[in-house]
Amino acid sequence: MKHLKCVLAFILLLNFPSFAQEEKQGVFRDTLDNALDISRWFRDYSGFLPVVMPITEPAIGFGAVGAGVFLMPKKGPGGEILPPDILGVGGGLTENGTWVAGGMYNGYWFNDKVRFKFQGGYGNVVLNYYSQTSPVESIEFTLGSLALMPSWYFRIKETPFLLGFGYQYLNTDIDAGELEIILPERDLNLVASGLSLNAEFDKLDNKISPSSGFKLHTEFLQNMELIGSDRNFSKLTLYSLLYIPVSEKWIPALRFETIKTFGDVPFYSEPYLKLRGVPAMRYQGELTALVEMENYLGLTSRWGLVGFAGYGQTYIEDLDTSQLNKATSAWNAGAGFRYLIARLYGMRSGIDIARGPEEWAIYVTIGSSWSFLN
Repeated sequence: MKHLKCVLAFILLLNFPSFAQEEKQGVFRDTLDNALDISRWFRDYSGFLPVVMPITEPAIGFGAVGAGVFLMPKKGPGGEILPPDILGVGGGLTENGTWVAGGMYNGYWFNDKVRFKFQGGYGNVVLNYYSQTSPVESIEFTLGSLALMPSWYFRIKETPFLLGFGYQYLNTDIDAGELEIILPERDLNLVASGLSLNAEFDKLDNKISPSSGFKLHTEFLQNMELIGSDRNFSKLTLYSLLYIPVSEKWIPALRFETIKTFGDVPFYSEPYLKLRGVPAMRYQGELTALVEMENYLGLTSRWGLVGFAGYGQTYIEDLDTSQLNKATSAWNAGAGFRYLIARLYGMRSGIDIARGPEEWAIYVTIGSSWSFLN
């Protein structure tokens, strides 16, 4: 689903030639510097774009996603630009046989006093299973899953604090192949149905491409047989984002994330280290903790460079002592570029090249490099 979240990425390279009709040439030019810019398209022409973008997640191989994206700009009582609602529907296919189809919606309602988020769809994803203690040798399996995930957030008066709740439904079938020898049979077909309690402190200056501010998010998800889950288990997530502009040109940023699971958790729901250059689900544990730093350096008013590096650690429980011990670790490092593609909304897009412990990877981004957390 994270590809649908950033499905606007690289519009400028993949879609502008088909839209820049001669009679609307000015729509894609900024009145300040005559540079390529899509702000006016979103503001004055309803902002609908068909998009084709690459999938570059190393866990599933290269592919492409096609989608229709609708950006709904809004203004406040004083005419100020508010965070736009984003609606997207589409599907994708990769070289290893993975395919997904679904939609997403991020809504900022009542002058951002209420936020509603939804992700839903079906995916047939070909992945590799790695041991939690030695992620070197792997066994391929196919995970088919129907997912529905709505959530609501409510602002506390005029403060940066938001409280909310959500619902998550996953109906998963696994074609395990050789993995059937290792996995418990009840993990192969499972319905997970759970309610979550969420809290946020959000002082980021921009919802799409932050350049200053702080965000702290926590969520506790409880899957319950009472509401249709095949078994009870839970997950606690905590992450923070910090942007500290040293100057207009230099913006360091820091991300911290930790996730802990409790109870009878299916293997594919155990947390894993989410770092650029590290394949999804390769480094898993009952507890994960990571930190990643990124620096943005502006070269011009439109173009900039990013450099990043991170480190993560997984932990698993010792059955004899019931204590959490270190299991595996992973690091990443890389660099990329950004282009300010929608000045009125502060939207930047670009490409990152990342290296993890085993391989290189390429990522197309829109807005924050950590947009999958929004």
